[in-house]
Amino acid sequence: MTTTRNSELTIARLLDDFFAEVAEGARPTTVRRLATVRMHLEAYLDEHAWHVLTSRQLAILRAEQQHNPVGAFARTMGAEDLFFAFSCYLRPEYRLRNVVDARCQVRVIGQLTQWLYARGLLANWRDMACIALDIECALREARRSLATAAAQP
Repeated sequence: MTTTRNSELTIARLLDDFFAEVAEGARPTTVRRLATVRMHLEAYLDEHAWHVLTSRQLAILRAEQQHNPVGAFARTMGAEDLFFAFSCYLRPEYRLRNVVDARCQVRVIGQLTQWLYARGLLANWRDMACIALDIECALREARRSLATAAAQP
């Protein structure tokens, strides 16, 4: 989707920075959950997020995957591509199985969305109003369904 002014900032670099910030001062249990969410997100990106890419980006991704498939999406794509992948990543079939981990997953995506906005990493954010609404709806639905799941015995 993007070749922005921040194109040198790959998803891998952005995730390094973001997760370092949110893990700073956190309890060891939280740090472990954050690591689980990050690994899960990166695996999702590698396996499923290709659908948000343009033909040119897909060619770049495929070339990188031939070199090393693990982490290829995060090494080659940028902030807007990550942003576009969020609404699908929040679907029930992609949530972590453990309810506590899934809650952490949803919380992290909400925080990461705000972090990307706050740092100006979504250069075309005005053109992304629809996807921003999709992400907000997906976050709301995920929170609701996880609250319901936690309430069940």
